[in-house]
Amino acid sequence: MTSQLRKKSIKVALVTPSLYAAGGAEYHIACLARGLKSYGFETIVFCAYRSKKDSLGLSSHGVPVVDFFHPQEWIAKKINRGPRSDKTSSGPERLHITRKGVRRVLSLLNEVWAVAYLVRAFRRHRIKIVYASQYYSKAALLAGRLAGVDVLVYTHRNLVSQRHSSVDIRILSYCCRMADAVVVPSEAVKKDFIEQIGIRGHDVFVVPNGIDGTLLEKQPFQKRKTLVVGTAANLTPVKGFEYFLQAAQIILHEFPNVQFKIAGEGPLLSELKDLSGKLGISRNVSFIGLFHGDQERAKFYCDLDVFVLSSLGESFSYVCAEAMAAGRPVVATRVGGIPEVVSEGVSGLLVEPKDPKALAQEVCKLLLDNDLRRLMGDEGRNIIETRLSLEKHLESIDKLFEEKLQGSSL
Repeated sequence: MTSQLRKKSIKVALVTPSLYAAGGAEYHIACLARGLKSYGFETIVFCAYRSKKDSLGLSSHGVPVVDFFHPQEWIAKKINRGPRSDKTSSGPERLHITRKGVRRVLSLLNEVWAVAYLVRAFRRHRIKIVYASQYYSKAALLAGRLAGVDVLVYTHRNLVSQRHSSVDIRILSYCCRMADAVVVPSEAVKKDFIEQIGIRGHDVFVVPNGIDGTLLEKQPFQKRKTLVVGTAANLTPVKGFEYFLQAAQIILHEFPNVQFKIAGEGPLLSELKDLSGKLGISRNVSFIGLFHGDQERAKFYCDLDVFVLSSLGESFSYVCAEAMAAGRPVVATRVGGIPEVVSEGVSGLLVEPKDPKALAQEVCKLLLDNDLRRLMGDEGRNIIETRLSLEKHLESIDKLFEEKLQGSSL
């Protein structure tokens, strides 16, 4: 019996809190769910809430998505009966509670419900492997243990030192003790994780995210008078969008016709629109929202001349890798796992965070030099094909699953 035929009976549960925003964590789960099918695994995605639009293409690839009831969202809908006050926000209904005690009770209610639901679901679907990401990881791993799942994998996809409180760190430590393996996307996250959590290094597996080059094919730069600079991320403080807009103002002094495109949604949308107005650059800045499908994603990158990421912290940066896959040079901040993705001076240029002048200077350097843009774009595509392809990512996950399944049967 071949390995692939044997795997057809192996069901993998991918547990994530949300499939609303098409950010790096959500896109990672979607790529894994679609890709593992080609290795013979049966994948099922479990999430608390998702968009009605299948922007991540799971249903079109035959991947079942199971929603489990979210008590806090249900309560929020009952309390917030009127229209939503923030029309720019994406995602599920939020319950804004100021009292810590009430928040803790509701959070505990969510966790207890999730564990009870997932135990039954894992048994019903005869799940063999649980791959838990982000919020609900603790519930998913505990449910997996109670349901007798063979292999439990926890994937951590951000820098602990930048985004987590002492309570979060205790929860992460608990997740690691329950898991058979911890997967992180970069050496930077591994180092940070070991220092903050105290977990042993050999229990943490670095598996860089993979980019599907067939969905983001390299395209020639468009011949036009107007150059386009773009960025993409959830509109949250850690992404440093204010520095991108400040850099855009500086760039426009040198290149008055440059257009800037910002892809993504989030709580800072109104604030960033106001900032672009105050900087006097709103005519040159477009907020285009989320990508709805792979075609929109590919078109965005191929329309660019330079891709920029002004983030204050990144575990890996899917968007930088996607820009490289499309053959576009990258200017990004030297934080977290970005230097492991963007090869400085080869596929892009790196600057220190919170420095709009340096960001503008490097972007202008690329806008002035067509040959340098093409050269760095070519090198970026080569890095994706040789080191950061989806196929290599799936091979690493497949190997890890095989090893852990063999260990569980001993």
